[in-house]
Amino acid sequence: MYYKRKLCCYNLTIYEQAEPHDAHCYLWSEVDGRRGSNKIGTCLLQYLQNLPNHVQEVSMFSDTCGGQNRNQNITAILYYAVQTIQNLKSIKEKFLESGHTYMECDSMHSAIEFAKKNSAVRQSESVVSVLK
Repeated sequence: MYYKRKLCCYNLTIYEQAEPHDAHCYLWSEVDGRRGSNKIGTCLLQYLQNLPNHVQEVSMFSDTCGGQNRNQNITAILYYAVQTIQNLKSIKEKFLESGHTYMECDSMHSAIEFAKKNSAVRQSESVVSVLK
């Protein structure tokens, strides 16, 4: 089958500042949805619903992307989460200054891309060695 362009994949990474510094990566393709606030909000709500019962307050740090993070849809979803999740009392959403948005998630993404690049090299090398 021939495709004119590559299939786009989107991701949302949530990195926990508290010990043990867990990370949660949500990955979907453009077939399943775009990268707008509705899909981002769905991932955030799923994450918040799966928090341990002892968590009562959440602080979020986001970049200032208006189409994904900084809009009324995300605010409405976070408000819904506080109203419906019994143990959750408050969510503080903080936005980083434009141009200064380096977060731990960025280093995770670069590590994933580095591992992917190196594994592709190893795979092509193993194919060449099998062909010899």
